[in-house]
Amino acid sequence: MKYQSAFLLCLIITVFGFRPGPEETWQTVELVAHKIEISLPATPRDQEMGPAMGKASVLPDSTELGGMASDLSATGVTEEMLRALAETPEFAKQIKESMLADAGKGASIKNERKGKYKEKYTYLEFEVELLAVDDAKVNSTIRIIFYKSYFIMLAYKAGRGIKGTDLRDRFFNTLRLTE
Repeated sequence: MKYQSAFLLCLIITVFGFRPGPEETWQTVELVAHKIEISLPATPRDQEMGPAMGKASVLPDSTELGGMASDLSATGVTEEMLRALAETPEFAKQIKESMLADAGKGASIKNERKGKYKEKYTYLEFEVELLAVDDAKVNSTIRIIFYKSYFIMLAYKAGRGIKGTDLRDRFFNTLRLTE
């Protein structure tokens, strides 16, 4: 009986793929000191992300997660201006077109959503299909949050063969804003 229980436990672990997971290694990093932070499931590294430096991590299965924040007040954009722009379809269209141009040949938007972070700050979310170097399709999700005068971008790119959205959703939910 003891051996049957041990065998059953091994079988369950094998079938359901038990592995000590990223939940034990998440690290919180600041994108903007004392204002904007995220948590990443592996050792974060600095990474250039468009106009700003961000933080990113890569998991052993090649999943990539990262975030950046850019203060647009340096360009003269106020919180009020950004809030008004974020609500217009034209602004969302410009962001989408720019993102597709940057993503390169073969990229396409599979889904897009608009919502409110903390029921206050508008965000746009795009599920993008990209072509890897070997022409394999790779899924990525970009969430852009408009917070005060900040443009915050969170990016999740699934590793090869990764299905589901649990890790992506968990990562997106680590965003913390200081009010």
